[in-house]
Amino acid sequence: MNQKKINKNVISKKFKKLKTNKKLLIIVIILLVILIMFFNYVRTGNTISKYGNRLNGIKKVPVKKEQVSKIEKRLKENENVTYTSVRTEGKIIYVTFNVKQDLTVDDAKNIGNTVLEVVDDKIKNFYDINIIITKKDEVGEEVQVTTDSGEQKTETKKEFPIMGYKKSSSEGIVW
Repeated sequence: MNQKKINKNVISKKFKKLKTNKKLLIIVIILLVILIMFFNYVRTGNTISKYGNRLNGIKKVPVKKEQVSKIEKRLKENENVTYTSVRTEGKIIYVTFNVKQDLTVDDAKNIGNTVLEVVDDKIKNFYDINIIITKKDEVGEEVQVTTDSGEQKTETKKEFPIMGYKKSSSEGIVW
């Protein structure tokens, strides 16, 4: 009888070991599957465009060098423009230009509005247009301001840079 008890104890111990090993085996398999899924995600995640699917159709409406040249030429025709830059990134056309010191804000905006006159309708309806107008040699105006602590302080107030934006679905530039 003593022998039977010993056998039962040995068998129950082995069965308990097998149960704990099964749990360990299941945990290892789950971790392995998670690790494989993570490596697949990291490996394939690097090939996805930073824009996702937002650029669908961009190949049908490309901004060609001729279009960029037309924009730059129109801006340079104005004697008050000293520098121009036009670049495309994704679905946004960035137009930056610098104006002379004596030009007013409204006159600078009017020059910016001429960009829309030379951009093809197909491009205007597909791309957003971002316009930045700078005045590098702007002096500004000295004004008195009150800080949060109540002190009076002199600061230089400048009107530039000015930014305008035209969404592809809108008609004009919002300044």
